[in-house]
Amino acid sequence: MPAAHATPGIYLVRSRDISDGGARILHGGPIDPDTICCVIIESTTGQSTAVGGTIAWCNPVKGTDTPAYELGIRFYEPIDASCFAEHTDEAEEAA
Repeated sequence: MPAAHATPGIYLVRSRDISDGGARILHGGPIDPDTICCVIIESTTGQSTAVGGTIAWCNPVKGTDTPAYELGIRFYEPIDASCFAEHTDEAEEAA
């Protein structure tokens, strides 16, 4: 069964991780793959950048009190993800 269409609008979401080619975020509702989106990412210096892309995948998060979905976003153009995420040894060890 395809995911329900999210209402067009602006949503505040939490990033799970980010790479040069995309991001994984948490969202309160399902969004169909191939849906066009634009995310505004704040850099470690406080500057914001708009990045266009499409939803690559959408999976429900189990065991939550409220509906939650992990979404994979594929950026149209690569970015320098190091400007948007602080690098830590723990993150590298987890990879």
